[in-house]
Amino acid sequence: MRRVAVFAVAAVALALLGLPPVLGMLTESQVTARVAALDESGVLKASLRSYERGWFRSHARIAVGLAPRLIAKLDALGAAGGMPSFAASLDRNAPVEIEIAHGPLAVLDGVHFGWSKIVARFDPRSSAVVALDQSLGVPYLFEFRGRTNFGGDVVFDAVMPAVDLTIAGARVEFSGAALAGTFAGRHLVSNGQFERFELTSQPGAFALRNVRAATDTELRAGIAPGDTSLSIERISIVDAERGAEPVFGAENLRVASKVGLDPSETLLNMHATYDVDSAFIDGTHLKDASVGVAVDKLDVAALEAYLEAAQAETVGVAPGADLKPALGRALAAGPSLVLDPVRFSVNEEPFTARLEVAANPTALPAAGTFDPEDPATLLPALRSAAKVEVSKKLARDIVVLASQMRLGDNSLAPEQRRQLAEAQAGLILVTLVSQGILVDAGDTYRVEMRLADGALTLNGTPLPFGLP
Repeated sequence: MRRVAVFAVAAVALALLGLPPVLGMLTESQVTARVAALDESGVLKASLRSYERGWFRSHARIAVGLAPRLIAKLDALGAAGGMPSFAASLDRNAPVEIEIAHGPLAVLDGVHFGWSKIVARFDPRSSAVVALDQSLGVPYLFEFRGRTNFGGDVVFDAVMPAVDLTIAGARVEFSGAALAGTFAGRHLVSNGQFERFELTSQPGAFALRNVRAATDTELRAGIAPGDTSLSIERISIVDAERGAEPVFGAENLRVASKVGLDPSETLLNMHATYDVDSAFIDGTHLKDASVGVAVDKLDVAALEAYLEAAQAETVGVAPGADLKPALGRALAAGPSLVLDPVRFSVNEEPFTARLEVAANPTALPAAGTFDPEDPATLLPALRSAAKVEVSKKLARDIVVLASQMRLGDNSLAPEQRRQLAEAQAGLILVTLVSQGILVDAGDTYRVEMRLADGALTLNGTPLPFGLP
């Protein structure tokens, strides 16, 4: 009996001493695979700079930054808003140091029974990281802890410390953030949150409250099938030069999206909802706003070709491939776009709308015979329906605003433009009703448009022109 006990103890000791280097080799291959998966995600670029494997512990250093494709998209959005290019500022690498303890008993910041345990931080040997830590008054910018089980799945959590900093007349108050989740193969499930962020710099202030984000996705190059969500309890912007009250604010903002692929993984379906309980800007109050967006049967290969061409144009390079085949392939799949609902109220006045656009593959022009720059050649292959209903008071306010913008270049003073626009609004609405463009539905005006088989109707009446 004693001999059996001795052999058992020896076997356990051998496992505890002999398995770590074996698991260390397997962990190195796993880290390499994880870095490659991040680099292929289309969101981040990542590279393994070094890996020092020991018996019980290993150290790795990686470089992480934003993916070039994402930077190009952000730069394009900024350019659309008139902002200068900031691609050079975003195209940076952050040095990350990873400390790894090998199983089966991984001893690192506690004990874990499994494949390995890791702790990752920005590399403390980087002078830039040290300087930033000191200036923010934090022990580290972030800390990531991961525990890998014997099946290869990773359970992780991460934290960013709280910051309370005043520099150059500006104060930053950050409650700190937390993230937790699992990573199995390419499947990522995560939940992140922070309670408060405030930036005060005279004469203004910006604040976020109770931000939550969640993902349940599969990381792939350019596409992440799955579910994502974001909620913000409150946003506010104060401009002290315009008063103590916020000039912009929103409460209970929610975004949810679902991306899926068909069984053949060639067609993409994307559904998203955007909701906000209330928002206001410059005295205009928006309530109960909801927008639903559904895109179905979107050809993945065609989408990738279009994104590559759009990215090439963004950086000033002519697209390398003809878009006609990509566009023809996309339309042949019969894609559709639906906006439903589109609902909100402005200063208690309601607005609702619905839009649907779909392609009819059987009515497409012959391959190569249509011009992507001439949409009229494709109209017979499209069908669409749109309906808008708006309160009469809100319709009048919209007409007044449009008239003021139209009169903006003349010599009239702003108050005179407003009075003239208000005087014209009633006549404009009556004219639109008499012409059949608007339908008087009691307390609201309604507009319905349909396009089918190349024929366009407005409120049930065919328009006096045809389409090819």
